[in-house]
Amino acid sequence: MNRQLKVLIVEDSEPDARLLIRELKQGGYEVEPQRIETAEALRAALMNGPWDVILCDYRLPRFSGDEALRLVKDSGLDLPFIFVSGKIGEETAVRAMKAGAHDYVMKNNLARLPAAVERELGEARIRKESRQAEQMMRISEHKYRHLFESLRDAALLVAEASGKIIDANPQAEQQFGWPRTEIIGMHQRRLFPSQTEPPFLVPPGESVGGETGGYELEIVRRDGTATALDLRFSRLQLQGHNLLLLLFRDITRRRQAENELRDSREQLRALAARLQAVREEERTRVAREIHDELGQMLTAIKMDLRWIEHDLERFNDPRLNPLLDKAVAATELTDALASSVQRIAAELRPGILDRLGLAMALTHEAEQFQQRTGIQCRFRAPEDEPLLPVESVTAVFRIFQEAMTNVARHAQASAVEIELASQGGFLALQISDNGRGFRTADLPGHHSLGMLGMQERARHLGGEITFQSGPAGGTVVTLRIPHQQDQVTPCSK
Repeated sequence: MNRQLKVLIVEDSEPDARLLIRELKQGGYEVEPQRIETAEALRAALMNGPWDVILCDYRLPRFSGDEALRLVKDSGLDLPFIFVSGKIGEETAVRAMKAGAHDYVMKNNLARLPAAVERELGEARIRKESRQAEQMMRISEHKYRHLFESLRDAALLVAEASGKIIDANPQAEQQFGWPRTEIIGMHQRRLFPSQTEPPFLVPPGESVGGETGGYELEIVRRDGTATALDLRFSRLQLQGHNLLLLLFRDITRRRQAENELRDSREQLRALAARLQAVREEERTRVAREIHDELGQMLTAIKMDLRWIEHDLERFNDPRLNPLLDKAVAATELTDALASSVQRIAAELRPGILDRLGLAMALTHEAEQFQQRTGIQCRFRAPEDEPLLPVESVTAVFRIFQEAMTNVARHAQASAVEIELASQGGFLALQISDNGRGFRTADLPGHHSLGMLGMQERARHLGGEITFQSGPAGGTVVTLRIPHQQDQVTPCSK
């Protein structure tokens, strides 16, 4: 299908004009021509348009091509203007192009005329669309200006295709330290030199409209000061143009508060860890003094009572029987007191933990738990016990004690499976019961200090502890902490 083309031909030769029309028709155009050859006729034709293209001879008897080009420019119309001449030198052609002509075609090479017209029509279309877009932006601007400038946050409007900033609000001037006149037209990367690829460049193909995402980033203001910003961006489509609306909020104070809070938490955790260590040291010292000093004194008392019993029996005097009974009762009380002292010392710091290691201490603790509660305990441990520093051994043992205490208090279980294993550089301790399980509300919170304590101990060792419902009911507590092969427990020396 031929394309319609309204052509204004400035030519004094009728035969030459027919040649131009023939070439355009052969190029696939359905031509509506008008030939003129005077300035007055050109002015009238421009007023009575519209025209798609102007073809102008450079040399005319009563009119010149330069004057024709000037009249078209003065009219304000943006029409493709092509010189078609048989006598135009290269220097003259270059001067005409600088003056505003779009192309020139020699009459002895009219075969290139349709291609030149096609190209210039396309360029004119692009220029027209660009003007329309700019006009629509100006028309739309007043709708957004008040809202844009009254935003609390610093705001930039960026052309998505080019990355150039086309608008900035007063808050952006204060935020970045650049005047608005310098920000507009600047490429967005200039404001974010530390960002090799600004994160707010939206990947092509994402839907337009609504909030697209957000980031936290640091910028350096014009005066060299660093500022932490929270960025929220969204895509807009105005008059067919894809734009990015970038909103920045200064979060320097929030960052400082977060850093202070994080430092405070770390200090509290370090303090808690230190308190735990001091507590364990004190328990170890007290346990040793109870075991050694009270144990020795009770042993001496028991030996003295045995000596008194032996002397009273040797007299074989019935009148001394009440004294003998008292001595025997005192000996039995001393034995019970010695057992209590051993139990208290073991609860403060199990000696078996230092003498025989973690696996044996857990085994002994499980046996004692079974005797106290009647809950069956099954313990599995590897043949080669993982090597752990003393601090880790103590922490694992305390976590085990707390977990077993929870089983006794809350689980309503009849059996507990305990497994100690080494898995890929980690020590894993798993405690599974067949009790009633737990609810989400039972997980660590403000009221479950025991579980929080277990978590803090695990975190201090660089590990983690999880609480899950078992596949067949009950609760599974899993502790994983790293172990280092170059560290050994005292019992492994």
